Amino acid sequence: FRLWAVRPFLRWRVRREAYLGGLRELPAMVRFGLRVLPGSLSQGFTIQSAMWVLGATVPLAAVGAFSRAQSITVKIGDLNYRLAAVIYPSLVRRAPMNDGGGFFVVGVMASLRRTFAPLLLVLCGAAGASHTILSLFGPDFLSATDSLAILLIATGISTATMILGEALTALNRPMLTSVGLAVGLAATLAPIIPLSRAYGATGASIAFLSGTAASTAFLFAA
Repeated sequence: FRLWAVRPFLRWRVRREAYLGGLRELPAMVRFGLRVLPGSLSQGFTIQSAMWVLGATVPLAAVGAFSRAQSITVKIGDLNYRLAAVIYPSLVRRAPMNDGGGFFVVGVMASLRRTFAPLLLVLCGAAGASHTILSLFGPDFLSATDSLAILLIATGISTATMILGEALTALNRPMLTSVGLAVGLAATLAPIIPLSRAYGATGASIAFLSGTAASTAFLFAA
């Protein structure tokens, strides 16, 4: 359906000059992508690390309960990618304006105010109802109630991480975004094993929250 709907915007035959022009642009696009890649890998490792550590340190039932809680927040986190698609073009338009960065910062703060703040409030409210949410899946998952509450708050904070990362990318500084996400990975991995051993799934969730907060703090400073 998408291929059919997008027909008015596609050309099935490309002029040779346009093709050669694309080849000339390709190396710069690849270099840009290589600067983005470390951040993408760090973000993926951060999300999955809790599951790996719990799988090695706690009973299988606890891993399953945590997995259910995390799957709920991952679905909510998908909203961040949709928000990025909306926010990024306006940030790109603001980036080249020569006013010392003031107009750009105003745009970033407006994005945080319109998306991050209300979403964080909603997810904090959902965190208070985490017991009710997990009860929908059965009593076996209620052991992850605290984990779900913490992960929901972390998901809300990650919206700010996304916006600030997109802002740096719009300024052609994607490597700073990657560094920020790598900082988050380090802040997750450093405490995750002792916290998981001491508090199980709740400890892993706390480690994930600390990593998310560290990424956001770094990107905000950057």
